[in-house]
Amino acid sequence: MLELIGILVVFGVVMVGNIVFDAWVIHTLYGWFVITSFAAPALTIAQVAGILLVFRGMRGYKLTKDDPEDKKKTGGEKLLKVFGGLAQNFLIALMSLGIGWCIKAFLP
Repeated sequence: MLELIGILVVFGVVMVGNIVFDAWVIHTLYGWFVITSFAAPALTIAQVAGILLVFRGMRGYKLTKDDPEDKKKTGGEKLLKVFGGLAQNFLIALMSLGIGWCIKAFLP
């Protein structure tokens, strides 16, 4: 039972960290491109995180068919797959920030 609570705590901390990081990336890109180009109002990271969660909720979730290979996996392997997806999202956000930084360097 204690192990399950520990896993849930770690999972929750990672999920919150992922949301905050994604919100920071969007906040930074918004500041670089939208505020300067369109004179839009500045948003805080908390506001961006709220908007991000609304859009993620509206997008919904895709249900997939059960894969027989997934049934053979242990709980730890399934958790590792989830963390792999989070790491992939982290890298995509980091790459978006890097590409945005490169583009910003060429803007007047």
